[in-house]
Formats: sequence, structure tokens, C-alpha cells
Amino acid sequence: MKNALLIFLMIVLSFSGMGQASDSWKTARAFLSAYKSEVRNSTQLREMGLKIQQLKDTMDRVRVAYLWVTNNIRYDCEGMKAKNSRWALDSVLKNRKAVCAGYVNVFRNLCTAAGVVCEDISGFGRSGYEDLELKLDTVKTNHTWNAYRDQGKWYLVDITWASGFTDDSCREFKANRNDWYFNTDPVKFRWDHYPTEPNWQLTADTLAWTVFKQLPLLNELITETTVEEFYPASIVIRKKIGDTVQFKVRSKEYYPFVKFSSRKNPDLNETVVPFQKDDWYTVTYRIRKEGNYDLQVDFVPQRIIPTGAGRTYVTYPDLIYKVEARGE
Repeated sequence: MKNALLIFLMIVLSFSGMGQASDSWKTARAFLSAYKSEVRNSTQLREMGLKIQQLKDTMDRVRVAYLWVTNNIRYDCEGMKAKNSRWALDSVLKNRKAVCAGYVNVFRNLCTAAGVVCEDISGFGRSGYEDLELKLDTVKTNHTWNAYRDQGKWYLVDITWASGFTDDSCREFKANRNDWYFNTDPVKFRWDHYPTEPNWQLTADTLAWTVFKQLPLLNELITETTVEEFYPASIVIRKKIGDTVQFKVRSKEYYPFVKFSSRKNPDLNETVVPFQKDDWYTVTYRIRKEGNYDLQVDFVPQRIIPTGAGRTYVTYPDLIYKVEARGE
């Protein structure tokens, strides 16, 4: 489950902003507002899907399924910790709680009943500092998401991460719909999602697992901002004290500041002004501390990003690396 590190600040949208942000969801919202039947088991879910099938546009059908799941299912932190988390369809629908397997099970079944081709995709979802450096030789399955087809094209949806977030230790779940995980750009999606079957990357080229596992940890919604490229592309930075490292991102966003910090070394706190040329922002950092620690690089525009749930959050993209610094 994508954790609370993703959220920096949330505020309420103005009414005009809500209208502008939700126009494409008008049909889906109207359907759900009119649908009053109970959905607490697989039979009732199929009945709802048959009603959804009356909508002519496939994308509207998928939007209804997506909205219903994100509005009604909550992440099962308690079950996840006890290793008895819910994923079976009737159990999830009855209790309205699930982990990722349960989320995708409900979404796929509802889409299928609505006449939409939808698949479950298993793979590795990367989030949280526990995954700072991946040392796995092969893909370890720890997450599941969906792909659906509309007019011959496949689209990616992470229905679990779209529904909200938890704190680091998964003590509680906070419902907060995030539509970035609906129809996500496949190139950015694979920055933190790696399917066990490479064809589900849905990209012209195939990213190798050996490349994926070396990527820096992309936190604080870097995938949900306008960042298109970033360097270094390898998470481990091996330097000695006094050496410098150059960090770069390509984006049409304006980043007036870059902040360096570290969880392991809270005294590491520095803010600088990046060099800008065209869409590239470059900043140089000098290694000052010996040892192994995380280095978080925040490109700070403090832009406000709307969510689909009538809220916004202020965020900026973080690149998180592992520094292995030796003495001079």
C-alpha cells in the first residue's frame, strides 16, 4: 500500500475547481448517485455490472467501477499485519476491506460484469523506505494491479493506491482518491511498478528487472508531477567525502529550490537554487558525511495538485538515494 509519505498537505478545493476537475466523471457520478441497490456479495456485484453495461461508452463503464471501488473499499491494515487479509470477493464485499488482491478482484469482476475486458497483473510495487535498495535477483511479487481494454488499447489502473494511503507502519488507512493511478502513463507507471510478465509494461521497449531494481526510490508523488526524466538513474551513490554528485530532472514545472535531507541523518538539511536550462534542472551536492545513509533530493515548486475526491495536496517530487560515503 502506498504510504503516507506521498502526502505533504491536503486542503479543500474551491467549488469551481471541483467542477472543472470532475467534468469527465459526470456520467459515472450520475450513475452511482441513481443506483440505490445494495452491493454486499458477488451476486449483487454482477447485478450492478449488468446495469453499468447499459452505458454505451466503455470508459464511462470503467469509471463507474473505479469510483465504486475507491469509494467503498478500505485498505485492510489489520488483516495485512495478521496475515489474514481479505481478498476473496464475497468477503471483501461484505466487510468492505481488502489488500491489493481484494481490490483488483472486485474491480475486475465489476468490469467484467459491465462488459469490459479486464485483467489482474501481478508484480512488484515499490514504496516506502524498506525498499530503498532492492537486492532481489528476480522479480518478487508483492503487489497486484489491473489493466483493461478499450477500443483495442490497454490501460493501467492501480485501484489500491488510487483509493488512499496509510502511514509508514500501516496503523490506519486514509481514504483519498487519487486519479493519477487511473489510465496512468505506462512509462511512468513502471518507475515503481514492475509486472512479472514484461509485456504488461505496455511500452515500446522493455525495462529489464536489473535496471528497475537500481532505480532510485521515487517518493512524494514524483510520478504524479510533470517530471519526465531524472538522473542519476541508479540508487546507490558511492563517493568519498568531498566528492560531488550532480542531480538532474527534466520537467516543464518551475522548481525555484532544491532541498537535501536524510531520515537517517536529520542534521543533513540544505536548500539550494538549481541551474535551469530549457526544461532541465541541475543541482550539485557535495558529500560531507561518512557512512551509509539515505539522501532525499526534493525539487520544490510547491504546486497544488487536484485529486478526484474534491481535495488537493501540495507536493513536490523526491528522488531518494542510498549514499555509501567513505573517508577522504
